Amino acid sequence: MPDEPLRVRLAQIQKQWDDKGPESLRVDEFLALAEQGARDRPKDPGPHLAIGTIMEMAGRTDEAMMAYQSALRRAPDEVEAIRRLADLRFKSTQQVDPVTAALYREWYKKDPTQLRAGYLAGIGTWLEGDKPEAEKIWADVESRSPPPETRSMYLALRQMYGIDPAPSPATPPAQQPPG
Repeated sequence: MPDEPLRVRLAQIQKQWDDKGPESLRVDEFLALAEQGARDRPKDPGPHLAIGTIMEMAGRTDEAMMAYQSALRRAPDEVEAIRRLADLRFKSTQQVDPVTAALYREWYKKDPTQLRAGYLAGIGTWLEGDKPEAEKIWADVESRSPPPETRSMYLALRQMYGIDPAPSPATPPAQQPPG
């Protein structure tokens, strides 16, 4: 059977989505719908987020980052695009560089319930040399944090980045620096 014209094939894919849900689509079909959505709705960040997610799942990091950036150009306050881009940058480099730090700061500013974003924003801010601002961010995160188990996770992150030295096992708990 010859290939269907693209518009006919896209209509078939959309009907399949409507009838059976998105989980019924193959990745290439989902991508085709997202790309068509980007063409049909050039100001909508949604299709670009979908494209970014597909590219990220396929291990195509650079293309995923471009798609998330494209979503942010259309909607600079889109928290999901900020989150996905920040996390993808961090995952791909294991660093909180200045761009990634700015994304985490923006995400935490828009949603202060996201403690991990705040903590990583603090790490980036510290690494940029603004230690008082980093401490301020961390104090805010810790004031919102649940019990001590979570706080110890944040302390471990700071130690991993060399921001706080690990406490000496010989140091009694009462003499350990606050953290």
